[in-house]
Amino acid sequence: MVLVRPADAAQGPAPAARPTSPWVDTFFNLGAADGAIHIEDMAQVAALAMQDAGKLLSERLAAKGISASPPVDFSTNQAGKIEVAGHPQQAAIQTVLAQDPELEQTMRDALCLQEQAVSWQKAEQFQQAYGAVWEARGALAAAQMLGRFQTLGEPRTTLRFGPDGLQARFNGMSGERYVAGVMRSLGVEPGLNLNAFA
Repeated sequence: MVLVRPADAAQGPAPAARPTSPWVDTFFNLGAADGAIHIEDMAQVAALAMQDAGKLLSERLAAKGISASPPVDFSTNQAGKIEVAGHPQQAAIQTVLAQDPELEQTMRDALCLQEQAVSWQKAEQFQQAYGAVWEARGALAAAQMLGRFQTLGEPRTTLRFGPDGLQARFNGMSGERYVAGVMRSLGVEPGLNLNAFA
C-alpha cells in the first residue's frame, strides 16, 4: 500500500518531460511577441524540426554504417509508423527505426510540423489569390476558383533523406514547389499574375 500525503495528491502526477529539441523553444514561444502565430513562425519551427530530425537520423544511421546514398524515402502507414520505401538497405534502416522510438517520433513530429506549415502557406496564398480574382474578375470567377480549390485534396507527404539532409516532400515536390503548383493549377502564377486564369 502506498500512502500519499494530501499536498502531494493535490499536485497530481509529475508532468511529462518536455522535449529538448532546438525547435521546441521556438514552438512554445510562437505568438509571444504580439499574441499571434504567424505563418513565417510556423515555417521556421518546421524547418528547425526537420533539421533536428535529419541530424538525429544521420547520427543513428551512421552508427550502424548505413549510407544515405542513394537517398532514403520514407512514408507513414495508416498506423502512423514510418516505413522505408524501396532502398538497398531498407531492412537495416527499418530495424533502426523499430529499435529507436525517439528517432521515429522525432521524424514524425518534423513531418507533422512541415505539413502544418505548408498547409498554412497554401491557405494564405489561396486567400490572396481569391481576393485578387474577386477584384479583377468578380464574384462568380472567385466562386469557380474556390470550387476548383476544394476539389484538390491533400497531398501525399513523404520524407527524403540524402546528402542535403531530411526533407519533406508533397506529391514528390518541396513544399514551395507544391504550393506554387497548386496556385498554377488554379490559373494563378507567382505575383498573383492572373493572365492564365480561365
